[in-house]
Amino acid sequence: MTEQEKMLMPDQAYPVPEGKYQIGNSLQKNEETTQYGLWVARDRNGQLVLFTDEPIKDEAMGVWDNFSPDGSIVLSDKSKFPEVTWESEPKKVNMTLWA
Repeated sequence: MTEQEKMLMPDQAYPVPEGKYQIGNSLQKNEETTQYGLWVARDRNGQLVLFTDEPIKDEAMGVWDNFSPDGSIVLSDKSKFPEVTWESEPKKVNMTLWA
């Protein structure tokens, strides 16, 4: 499993390697910050989900999915991104982490 895959696994905790990284389509070392280019969407039940690739709406299931092996990350705080609704399109966001 690559370091990027470990960092994107929602159900497991992995230590983040020392140093600072920038994420685009690949993990790159950067001395300033760690940046992730992600998509945020809201499922019909109100759950917020982050995706590594732009998701597609599945009306029948009431969820967004990107069918990517990188998977998705469910956000526990549903109050974030109030502008993102089930009816709206997913929003491209940049998540920045500082080590």
